[in-house]
Amino acid sequence: MPVAILAALAAGAVWAPFTASSSRGGRALFVVTLSGLIGWQGLQLYVLGKEGTINSALRGWHRGPHAHLLPAPVGYAIGAAVVVLYLFLDIASTRRRVKSGLPSRPISESIVRAVLLAVALFVTIYVLKQARACPLALLIFVGFIAAFDWILRRTR
Repeated sequence: MPVAILAALAAGAVWAPFTASSSRGGRALFVVTLSGLIGWQGLQLYVLGKEGTINSALRGWHRGPHAHLLPAPVGYAIGAAVVVLYLFLDIASTRRRVKSGLPSRPISESIVRAVLLAVALFVTIYVLKQARACPLALLIFVGFIAAFDWILRRTR
C-alpha cells in the first residue's frame, strides 16, 4: 500500500508543472497535455535508442501469456470447440424454454448464430495466422468476455 501511495505522489509530481502552467499561464489544458505527452514520447525514444524496443530475454512458460503463440491448427480446434459449445448451450436453453412453456427462438436461428460465430472466429484465426500465430492472451481475454457474459445473463 505505501508503494502505491508513493507511486501516485510521484505521478502527481511529474504532472504538476503541466497543470500549473495551464492554470497560471492561461493556456488550454489540452495544449499543455499534448505538449507533455510529446515530451514524454521524446524521452521514451531517447531511452529506447535506435532499436525502438526493449526485448525481454525471458524464455519458457513463465514469460507470460502475451508471449505464448498458439499454432493455427490449435486455434482452429479451439474455435471449433467454442462454436460447438455455443450451439449446444443455445439449443439446450431453447429446449428448456420450450419445456417450460416460455417463448423461444427457433432452432434455425441458433444454427445461423453459430455459423456467424464460426465465420468470425475462423476469419480472425486466419488473419492472425498470416501475421504469426494466435496469442494465448487473446484466448484468455475472449474467455473472460464469455464468462462475464454468461454471469451477467444469469444473475439479477
